[in-house]
Amino acid sequence: MDAATLASSLTVLTQNIPDPMKKGTITALTHLIGAALDVPVAWLEKTSSRLRAEAAAGNAAVLDLKTEVVERLKVDDYAIDAATRRILGRAYQKQSNCEAVAKETIAFLNDSEAPRDAAADCPDEDWLNIFSEYASRASSDRLRQLWGRVLAGELRESGNFSLSTLRFLSELDKKTAEMFQAVAGRIMGRILLVVANGGEELDRLMKLQEAGLLAHVGDIISRSVVLDDNGRGALANSNSVIILEGAPKMRVSLKGPAVTSVGLQVQSLFVSETDFDNILPAVSKNGLTKITGWALIKTESGGFEYHSPVDLWSAE
Repeated sequence: MDAATLASSLTVLTQNIPDPMKKGTITALTHLIGAALDVPVAWLEKTSSRLRAEAAAGNAAVLDLKTEVVERLKVDDYAIDAATRRILGRAYQKQSNCEAVAKETIAFLNDSEAPRDAAADCPDEDWLNIFSEYASRASSDRLRQLWGRVLAGELRESGNFSLSTLRFLSELDKKTAEMFQAVAGRIMGRILLVVANGGEELDRLMKLQEAGLLAHVGDIISRSVVLDDNGRGALANSNSVIILEGAPKMRVSLKGPAVTSVGLQVQSLFVSETDFDNILPAVSKNGLTKITGWALIKTESGGFEYHSPVDLWSAE
């Protein structure tokens, strides 16, 4: 399939993606699928033909040699075939992986529940080169979905995933991913709210710190939110906001380890509901009168709307 045919096919597959995103999406997916062919078939055929010609010339020159030498040449001929098949097999596997990631990307971009605001630019070539290399190794459904989410997120908003995060994700094992997802619902802003800092909880947090997702676990930093002149303050993540109500200018204490930049980018890949039940005990309620939870919905203009309020706590 040449570049023009590939681009035409992708145009059909991306027809439901918002118009402002189509150009960047098609460019990125064309790069992804094309980059999988690291070893051109034409080069393989040319190299194989040259080696066979050299082997044939060698056969003609040594017809008077002993039988075992001729047999050795036959073995070499078989090795050429085996090497060619091996290289083609790897190229085919990379191609299959990249095409599967491309399909996942389109599926996520077509997801009506996902934010659909357009990215200003297609990811730059360096980013796409590195991403394509990692995507070409994604042989499982889990990894293909992961890299599909990454590319979809980058297409929605360029800069969502740094090169450091791509490298981290390429080494992220399933156990660490599940461990982080289990606590991701307690992340508000750049802090992972915790109540207890011992036992199994501490062990889990230390492992996540070692992985590079958290910081300051051993010496958890106390943080605070200062309420405004109307006695209101907020804790927020990508899908929820918690409104704190109390006396104007009062300081509400929070406690928990910091979430690294890589951790915040990785968190955005997980579909995690805000864990209100475990967040509430980590918020000091001295002086507060009410705590309310809201769902955040991103609008087409790039802003947010509050929906579905839930009364989480009241002093009454």
